[in-house]
Amino acid sequence: LTNYVEGGQSTTLVINTANYEASLAATLTIEQKQEEFPETMEVECDTTEAEIQETIQELSENGTVTLTKKDTLQAQSLVRRNAVVNSYFGEVGENITYILKFVSNNSNYKSFETEITFIVTRIEAYTNADSRYEFVFDGSDVLSRLTNIVTNNTESSVEFSINGEEITSLVNAGTYSLTITYPESDHYTESSTTVTIFVDKATPITNFNQTYNMYWNDQLNEITLPSN
Repeated sequence: LTNYVEGGQSTTLVINTANYEASLAATLTIEQKQEEFPETMEVECDTTEAEIQETIQELSENGTVTLTKKDTLQAQSLVRRNAVVNSYFGEVGENITYILKFVSNNSNYKSFETEITFIVTRIEAYTNADSRYEFVFDGSDVLSRLTNIVTNNTESSVEFSINGEEITSLVNAGTYSLTITYPESDHYTESSTTVTIFVDKATPITNFNQTYNMYWNDQLNEITLPSN
């Protein structure tokens, strides 16, 4: 006996030894199993209801899962809800409880209802950039010339730091380990990346190959020599 049968299955137990033989009629029942789902689950605030439904459904191949918001007075379609809360499933820190209804398609599993609470968290942010940048000193701020910095954080402004100290400009020649950070915001976690900045020294251009006409009483300090 391996499968569930409603009402149990009648069977006969037979005991047969060298000296004794006996039989007993009995009804055996295999209990249905209940599929297991988490009581709580963290979801990023930009997760859609459809994505949550898909994630929960992937936890079972033995039935269909339907989620319904517990507070029916506030229940509404995802499209309407997103329009109200700027496309966010909920605000960070909010706990949203749904009724989870499981309808079994396998006779060995029973259908049931339970509750699942979704804990809304910040979106996991990322920051990417080139691993190294090279410049030649020209007196300008190289921070404003950094390219290919990519982040999914649409709320924070970028910050730069060297050895943990925030900087607002970088001009002088040298080699620097620069950290690029987008701070935590209302809906995004903090993210950062570290790059290497090379600012090479500039090569001065000086031309002394010029002829100057000087009178006997001219002073050298009155002659202006060209430089870079």
